[in-house]
Amino acid sequence: MSTKFQTALQATKNSFLKRTETNANRDDFLFRKTISDGYYSTVYLAYNIFDANHYAVKALEKQKLAAHNLTERAYNEKRLLMIFNHPFVMSCSYCFEDESCLYLAMPIVNGGDLYCYIMWSGQKPDENISKFFTAQVVLALEYLHNQDIIHRDIKPENILLDCTGYIKIADFGLCSSKKDRNFTICGNGDYMAPEMFSGEGYGKSVDFWALGILTYELSSFRLPFNGENPTADSIVIYERQIAGQAFSPYLKSLIFRLLDVNPQTRIGTGGVGDLKTHQWFDEIDFDRLLEKNCKAPYIPKPLNLEELQIRQLKGSDVPNVFENF
Repeated sequence: MSTKFQTALQATKNSFLKRTETNANRDDFLFRKTISDGYYSTVYLAYNIFDANHYAVKALEKQKLAAHNLTERAYNEKRLLMIFNHPFVMSCSYCFEDESCLYLAMPIVNGGDLYCYIMWSGQKPDENISKFFTAQVVLALEYLHNQDIIHRDIKPENILLDCTGYIKIADFGLCSSKKDRNFTICGNGDYMAPEMFSGEGYGKSVDFWALGILTYELSSFRLPFNGENPTADSIVIYERQIAGQAFSPYLKSLIFRLLDVNPQTRIGTGGVGDLKTHQWFDEIDFDRLLEKNCKAPYIPKPLNLEELQIRQLKGSDVPNVFENF
């Protein structure tokens, strides 16, 4: 790790627990269209009338959050997003709230996500593209873990692509900032590490297991365990599968070490440096990658913002949207 990057990480960690108050109002934004919606929140494409930029504004309905005891989790996500400062980690530029909703205004990342890349890009599995994406996730996890943050939900849907082919990790609703062991079972079953089910607690190692699943999936466009929780039998089947995959020897080595059922010996658990120096990443200059000075091997088709019709939501328009979910 370069001295410059190490200093930046430490400076961020020193100020990490500072709380950030609201810094905008809903009237500062023109809401253009719905990007995505869910039971607890809706994400809008919105235009800030003061800085003349578009943002993805996530509106979380307070009543539903409170009904499911998720208020503290939502405000924790807000606090983290307002403090994050890393090229491969989503951040929040503005936050504001009214009686009905908490709003988080985040930069537009308009190249889809890695799930879209896997399912609909028309690309065939490419180890160089997989390596480019995986290396960025490694740097993002290095940053998060330095802040004692465990993401706990690393999966293709939570890794966004910008129009230059670089990633941003998003969705910190399940993250944990506990320094001691965690016991909550959470996340997507396809990416959950075995130690989550042990009852003995777990730590940052769960993110490296999920990274192993992600790396396998990006390199083959399929999951290693076919939707089943990893058991002794399924591990044997998986080992036979990977042995037959058209992966390079170094990629097979990395995946085996990431999907080590023993979290104590899993690569990354002892420090991300072990990952960055693995032979599969020999061609990656992590300092240049962090500065986005590497040519991306895949460029997604970006969303054309000019095709959208602008409209401003007034009064109770935004909260009323939730009544349909």
